[in-house]
Amino acid sequence: MAALPGDVHPVSARRAPLAWWAWGLACAAVATALDAALLEATRGGFGNGFGGILLDTAPLRARYAGTALVANGFAVALVFACVAPLARALTTRPHRVLAASVLAALGAAAWADVFLYQLHATIGALITPGVAMELAGHDVSSFDEAGAIAGAVLGVGGVASSIALVAGMRFADRLAARSGRAASRGVGAAPARPRARGLALVALALAFATAFALGGASRGARTVREALELQPASALLVAAVERATDVDRDGAGWLSRPPDAAPFDAALHPRALDLPGNGIDEDGVAGDLPRGAAPPAPTPAPEAPAHAAARTRPHVLVVYLESFRYDVLGRSLDGRPVTPFLDALAREGASTAHAWVHSPYTTRSRAQLFGGTLAPHPGQRTWIDDFAARGYRTAHFSGQDDSFGDSEPLLGTARADRFYDARSDTAQRTSRSTAPASLQVSWKLLLARVRAFLAEVRSSDPLFLYVNVVDTHYPYWHEDLDRVLDVDPVDRSEIRAWNREAVWRTYLAAAANVDRAVEALVGSFREAVGNTPHAIVVTADHGQSIYDDGSLGHGRRLDRLQTHVPLVVAGLGGDWPEPIGAADLRGLVLRAVDANARGGVRFVPDPERRVFQYLPTLEAPSLLGWRSLDDAWIYDFARGRATHEDGSEVAPDDPELVGLLHAWEALRVATEGDAPTAHAAIDR
Repeated sequence: MAALPGDVHPVSARRAPLAWWAWGLACAAVATALDAALLEATRGGFGNGFGGILLDTAPLRARYAGTALVANGFAVALVFACVAPLARALTTRPHRVLAASVLAALGAAAWADVFLYQLHATIGALITPGVAMELAGHDVSSFDEAGAIAGAVLGVGGVASSIALVAGMRFADRLAARSGRAASRGVGAAPARPRARGLALVALALAFATAFALGGASRGARTVREALELQPASALLVAAVERATDVDRDGAGWLSRPPDAAPFDAALHPRALDLPGNGIDEDGVAGDLPRGAAPPAPTPAPEAPAHAAARTRPHVLVVYLESFRYDVLGRSLDGRPVTPFLDALAREGASTAHAWVHSPYTTRSRAQLFGGTLAPHPGQRTWIDDFAARGYRTAHFSGQDDSFGDSEPLLGTARADRFYDARSDTAQRTSRSTAPASLQVSWKLLLARVRAFLAEVRSSDPLFLYVNVVDTHYPYWHEDLDRVLDVDPVDRSEIRAWNREAVWRTYLAAAANVDRAVEALVGSFREAVGNTPHAIVVTADHGQSIYDDGSLGHGRRLDRLQTHVPLVVAGLGGDWPEPIGAADLRGLVLRAVDANARGGVRFVPDPERRVFQYLPTLEAPSLLGWRSLDDAWIYDFARGRATHEDGSEVAPDDPELVGLLHAWEALRVATEGDAPTAHAAIDR
């Protein structure tokens, strides 16, 4: 790395800009190393891959490192071009101009990472004094102080940055003095500043190189792009390129996936509403949406009947499992059953092998369950309202933070008679952080809180109780879990693709604990309601990939691993169609409750029935899916083609594929308003 030299010496002044390029490369390398460290810390990108970003091969890592270095080089050149003229106006000493530019580039990279990764908020959640007071025995919520601590962290960071600036300038002065003595003997060079035009051209060239590198549509290219879009320089560059190439200002630019097939017509783009029957294919898929095309509709929830007394209806317990795969049911490990109670409950009641979630995200899947809708929205009516209207006492207990993802308005928790989630017990959390995405408590503490509530319940009062058990959440083990199976659980640091078998065994050991939790919960519930009629429903928010397909986690694919969930029902009756989606459960449960239907649910296969799935959002999906009894059709927007469950390609004119795309378009039109309003919005 080039040293910071002193005053200009006529012999070597021509070579002086090389110091700028050397320091610029060093800054880009430091920023790339910082980005890589944060990618590994937050997403396990180089060995863990939680959330799907796994750069576990040499070509992927090389592509990531090279593209990240180029992107950060673009950012450094941009900072140099902006800071150097300002520094030049404040000082005539060339080495100080270079030092200021270098420190600005490094500082910008560090602060961009702080805000992009929300490091200040994470630290605030970890060290908040409220947690310390709770650990000392005081009942104080940490969330009141977390924002203040985050602000303090930013303040300390600002002071540290100022100190670093002063120290850096002094260090530069010392190096300059040393280099000046060498220059007097005819060696060394002063850091003559490159021309702004040269810096701008370098930044532009690096920007184009990064944009081309990010433009691939292969799976590896998309993985690298997703990793880079988490990082400041490339995220800024992608946003700038998209904005600059979005000629018609319809939100789709050169790097959009799928691309904009009509770059000069703002009414035609991949995210436009396809208005039915107007002869125009606004979004560029499956032709014009036919007039009268019907959106996919889950089983509707009935209105509360006025004539039926609440006391004639059963108590209802809904147990919601976090990240619980369907194929865990009935499984054994080393000759020991993993879920003996759930298996027995399925035999007592009924279960189906055809239950699916519509989106493998906790917040949306849970909101779809509660609201019985494919497109949940804040303030929606949920089954908390349904059961309250039927005279039930309603209670919501969750082992995680149910404010995450602005979930509370989606679930209607404020309208429950009793509400508890992990925020009430942050001092006894099993997670490392109190951040909403991470906070959780063990099933043992959750069960204690539920039992305290059930002690107040009278069996004559109808009860709707929802309990969310979360112990199968990543990292799949904590110290409050029991050694139900003969498994040595892996540490978080050992959760790596090469260690898949040990991670899988750890996950199954956590699932065995969850089974024990459900057994204890059902026992306490039945003890509280006595001999009165009661119903139990057990399902999950999504599945989990445990490196089966090379990835870890959920929310990345619409495959069987991530969207297939258990559904066990006891104490209710009636015919329930298969396949069944999470949004169907609200209507199906309420119908059975209103009819006082018992004697066991009968799952009835319907070959014509489809479960609709999408990722990540309904407005801008990357994947759409149909689920039938024995197949799936998954459409990938970036590739512009669809595949079956087995990976074989679907013909573009396949009626099922066309039906899937039209169902999505019709659902968007129905969700976002009537056609005239939608058309006016597009025109604006």
